[in-house]
Amino acid sequence: MVIEISAYRLLAPTFGNSAFTWTALIGVVLIAFSAGSYLGGWMAEKKSDFALLGWLLAGASVLTMFVPLFNAGLASSFERSGLIAGPLMISILLFLLPGVLLGAVSPASVRLFSLIGKDAHVGFAAGTISMLGSLGSFVGTLLSGFYLLSNFGVKSIFLGTGLVLLLLAGLA
Repeated sequence: MVIEISAYRLLAPTFGNSAFTWTALIGVVLIAFSAGSYLGGWMAEKKSDFALLGWLLAGASVLTMFVPLFNAGLASSFERSGLIAGPLMISILLFLLPGVLLGAVSPASVRLFSLIGKDAHVGFAAGTISMLGSLGSFVGTLLSGFYLLSNFGVKSIFLGTGLVLLLLAGLA
């Protein structure tokens, strides 16, 4: 949620504070998470270890840190693409791949957590990971909207978020 809310602030100067910008961004993130969930489940069946989780987080980390740089080089190219196509195309280019990688984290985490219990508590693992994801989204939303955006620049938030993801990747 930190990335998504900050993404809106990143896109707004070029594409405006409109429902079209929000819709494009939210739609791309939802598709990315859907594809990532499928990919993460498939990958977790093939390779069930913490290295997978680390690589997913590391990839998302690097892509997240470079979002402001990529935006600076790409946004003006899509500025005249229209109210719908412009924000949609830039959202796809900037947020689809990191969203897929982040979406893959939950099913990979469920698999790893269920393996700790020797697959005896898969439902508990899925419920716990889902709960933690929802709570993380809640905290990320409030943190972004009420603190980070007021006190840090958008570029700093993307860099900081990327560094947190890199730290988590290292821990995995």
